Amino acid sequence: MMKNKWILTGGAICLLAACSQMTQEERFQKIAENENSKCPKRLNSTTVFDSTRYDASQNCVSYYYTLSGKADDAEKYKKNYDNFRKALDNTIINSLEMKAYLEYKTIIKYIYYSDSTKTKLAEFVFNEN
Repeated sequence: MMKNKWILTGGAICLLAACSQMTQEERFQKIAENENSKCPKRLNSTTVFDSTRYDASQNCVSYYYTLSGKADDAEKYKKNYDNFRKALDNTIINSLEMKAYLEYKTIIKYIYYSDSTKTKLAEFVFNEN
């Protein structure tokens, strides 16, 4: 589910790294704009990557998803919150594409919404001070 997003993010980071005149915040903003130009993007049968946002004032990048079908289950996220969080944390830590965010101590948020109810199913926050 996340591999496609990581590939897009990695390509954008490499492209923008060549622009040495940009601040890190400007790079992160350009990455978000580049990703949003391809959204919404269906990642699989239950997950749509809706958008991303970089907030320079809080040094926070947020990724927004909509879940449908079997994944659209608030109880599953409540019961298994720690397992989902740990899996996302491992993905972030081991991802070259996320390295710049981690080094810059950027807060990273993953926010999942229900397709059926339009309510928030879960929010995972990483690198929070």
